[in-house]
Amino acid sequence: MKCVELNPVGNFGPWEASKLRELKKKKLDNSIGQKLLFENNTIKIWEVV
Repeated sequence: MKCVELNPVGNFGPWEASKLRELKKKKLDNSIGQKLLFENNTIKIWEVV
């Protein structure tokens, strides 16, 4: 498995403020119908087919 850093830790400067607010408001869960592959306090990763 290859680990690729998409965004350095804490580097949210290039993200739009409106998108960050939207993500903070939403409670993400498995209701999107996909398989949850990994989850921790920071991120959730789903299998997308």
